[in-house]
Amino acid sequence: KENKHRAHLLGLMALLMFGLAALIPKLPITIFAALSPLLAMLEPVALDKPKSWIRAYGLFLLYLLVAFLAVELISDDRKLSQASVAVVVVSLSIPLYLFCCRYLKNKLGIFTLVLFWLSLEYIIIKWPWLDARFVLASFIAEKPDWWRWNIFTGYLGGSLWILLVNTLFYYTFFYKKPAFGGKVRWLSLVYTLMAMLLPVILSNFTKTKNFLHLKLVKLSYHSEWLDVPESLAFYSKHGEYLGRTALWVSVLILVFAFVKRTTVHERI
Repeated sequence: KENKHRAHLLGLMALLMFGLAALIPKLPITIFAALSPLLAMLEPVALDKPKSWIRAYGLFLLYLLVAFLAVELISDDRKLSQASVAVVVVSLSIPLYLFCCRYLKNKLGIFTLVLFWLSLEYIIIKWPWLDARFVLASFIAEKPDWWRWNIFTGYLGGSLWILLVNTLFYYTFFYKKPAFGGKVRWLSLVYTLMAMLLPVILSNFTKTKNFLHLKLVKLSYHSEWLDVPESLAFYSKHGEYLGRTALWVSVLILVFAFVKRTTVHERI
């Protein structure tokens, strides 16, 4: 019962932070911690049997879906069905992560989830029938001064930044329930704040004033680049290489996990 109440409390915290990021697009700092409560839902079941994953995954999907649908209701151009599909797609990273936790030693821990999430976001932005705005990076789209370096990393560089900081927030406040015991890992908090601020500082030192807008991401998919500024030449050549690399690495990890699972079952 205590775990059930804790899970719903974590979900409500996530909804609040997603909502604030959408309502204040000029200062969306809460998006850097919005996912961390949902990640905390997965901790008790990461090494349990698959049957125990269902409830954790269901709650994660429920609160993430409500968050994205609420954001869509706030926006002028509402695409609720597309938002729902996008949430279901990225949420598949959860069972994939839990599967790897069970059958691999998974020394990367929850950073494996970051890898799976990024690869699924890559599928979303390359999917012609889905609006590419349904990725985490879109929450900071109105703050180009924070991440002008995306002309080198691609649009999903913003998603990777948000995912990594959320993971650090999770380790700082929720890993093994320190926040619920009134404790904070102060050194981890320093690392988390550094991970938030250093990319912003780097962006302000970037010489170019250009910025990779979401519209250009879709143009790169359809090979319609016309009159592209020279500073965007790297992106026009390499595209979303971070997401593409994450996808291939994820496939390799999953293949290895399935082989490991088969070996374990054969021994039994």
